[in-house]
Amino acid sequence: MGSYSVVSDANLRTASVDVTDRYVEELRSLLGDPGFGLRLLLADQRGHLRVIRAEGHPIDGGRRQAEARRLTLTDGISRTLEQVGGTAVTIYPIDRRGEALGVAEVSGCMATIDRHRREVETVIGRVSAILRGEAEGDQRARELRLGLAWTAHELRGPLHAVRIILEDAAISGRDGTGTNLLRAADELSRLADGLESVLHWAVDDGRVNSRKTDLVALTHDAVDSCVAETGEDRVVVEGSDRLFVRVDALHMRSAIENLIRNALRYSTRGTKVRVIVELREGEPTIEVDNEGRGISAKDRERIFDPMGVGENGLGTGLGLFVVGRVVERHGGTIRCNEGEAGHVTFELRLPPSAGTAVGTAS
Repeated sequence: MGSYSVVSDANLRTASVDVTDRYVEELRSLLGDPGFGLRLLLADQRGHLRVIRAEGHPIDGGRRQAEARRLTLTDGISRTLEQVGGTAVTIYPIDRRGEALGVAEVSGCMATIDRHRREVETVIGRVSAILRGEAEGDQRARELRLGLAWTAHELRGPLHAVRIILEDAAISGRDGTGTNLLRAADELSRLADGLESVLHWAVDDGRVNSRKTDLVALTHDAVDSCVAETGEDRVVVEGSDRLFVRVDALHMRSAIENLIRNALRYSTRGTKVRVIVELREGEPTIEVDNEGRGISAKDRERIFDPMGVGENGLGTGLGLFVVGRVVERHGGTIRCNEGEAGHVTFELRLPPSAGTAVGTAS
């Protein structure tokens, strides 16, 4: 068999595990109560196995058994480890279409396990089917929650910007009201035009609608929206005057806005947020640098995960996940680098085939 990929199903509900009661009793009757043992283990996000159920007298064979679990989790092949005194433990994979969920360990008399091996495999298969069904249900529920959260996150920024613009128009009276209302209308138009696409991307079935776009102009538009939303006009754009690329402008702008919004939120008030747009080693690049509290090495490993809120507990944990998803769909990369004196830099790079710079900063 080939290598399995490990998926996390740490949130399997106990109620579904309890459905295995009658199968546990089948195993007990097959193998005999004295010495019978069953242990079900599921993998967490890092591939570490945790026990979700133990019955009877499961054998713990130490390091040798732990290594056998790891191999079964990796290759999906069951293994039997003979123990002293004529006992044994057989490790079975719990999988889902090539994805390893965990393992089931059945222990008892070696001769009895051999005699009923086919029946034991059938029962373990039924237990696995229960856990697979629950895992798929949990995955669908997680995807739905994530899709709804993504959609709400992407709508919140433009709507908040419109509210700020309209409030400013109301306060300023007639002076500048027309301009402010036009800006509000532009934000609402962008929101309406992009709603269907955002919904598709939220459930990971949206298309990348690439077209020739000036990345510098797109960045300035993103800055304007973030300034309107936050009221903080401290973003400086540097680099090329123009940089034409082929991207999905709607979602790339969203990614840039999320980077700038993140920098404004977590930087020291009054400091500048620097955004550099240029070609680097032939790759269209956007760098967003801010000075603030910094990001720990531990947080830098998880900030692009969905709901990956940092140790300070701030943020929704979606903005940088959206950035990562958009960049990935464009074949690019996104990195977070810790600079000196609390500076944090996010570097977004697109593949060289995406575009060519024209002009330099004046």
